[in-house]
Amino acid sequence: MSANGVKTDGTGYKKTKMLAEEYLKSVNLDYTIFRPSLVFGDPRGKADRNFFHS
Repeated sequence: MSANGVKTDGTGYKKTKMLAEEYLKSVNLDYTIFRPSLVFGDPRGKADRNFFHS
C-alpha cells in the first residue's frame, strides 16, 4: 500500500513510498500499487471491532 501524492521531493514518508513503488517497478514481479486517499483507524494501531461491522 502506498500513499496519495507520492513524489521523490515530498516529505520523508512520501519519499519512502515513492522509492518503494520505484523498486516494485524495477523487479520482475506482478504487483498492484494501492493508493488510498484516506485511511481510518486508531492512531495507536488498535482495531475497533465496531468499525469492521457493516
